[in-house]
Amino acid sequence: MVGCAQLPTPGTVSTTPLIDFSECGVSVGFSGNPAQIPESDLQPLLKGLGEYAKWNATAWRFSKYRLGEYAVCICREYTLTFADMGEPKGWIPVEKSEKILEGIGAAAEYQQDRSADERIRMQIVYIFNPDRCVVMQVVTAPEPGIASRSFFSSLGPPSNVTRRSMIQAPAMPVADRLRQLEQLLKDHLITPDEYARRRRVVLESL
Repeated sequence: MVGCAQLPTPGTVSTTPLIDFSECGVSVGFSGNPAQIPESDLQPLLKGLGEYAKWNATAWRFSKYRLGEYAVCICREYTLTFADMGEPKGWIPVEKSEKILEGIGAAAEYQQDRSADERIRMQIVYIFNPDRCVVMQVVTAPEPGIASRSFFSSLGPPSNVTRRSMIQAPAMPVADRLRQLEQLLKDHLITPDEYARRRRVVLESL
């Protein structure tokens, strides 16, 4: 994905307009009015994720000059894990360990240098509820670390839900999430390593 836009002054990126990704249960704020990406343009991405699952995706983008912002909500009909997606090829992890976005999901950041003056930073967020969805946010810019901070931090609950209420009322109790993980392990849908990692993420969200 390639975009062009003038870099904003750090901290001045507006979190409006907000785009609601209803299936993922989140919203994302762009620096300007975004355009929806045609479904046909998303087929190569979905095909790369695997042909045996039924994938649904919604994506929006904003670009201006040398800045590009992209957000994609991807869901399937059953639980989605880090192991299912795998580490993006050619991308360098920005943080080795997963981080928790309180009330939203578990996130990881990656970066890729496309050329001397264009770098790409991506945040992948595995949504806690529903746990069959993932949100990918991508920023292209000469210095994406600056631009991505505002864009990535704009990820939050739907525009009609406050972040505070979302945190105070988690969609699924921790005990239920742990039981669900145990069942996935028993059904051989996740590996023991994936089970241990996801269990740690759940417990760290307390």
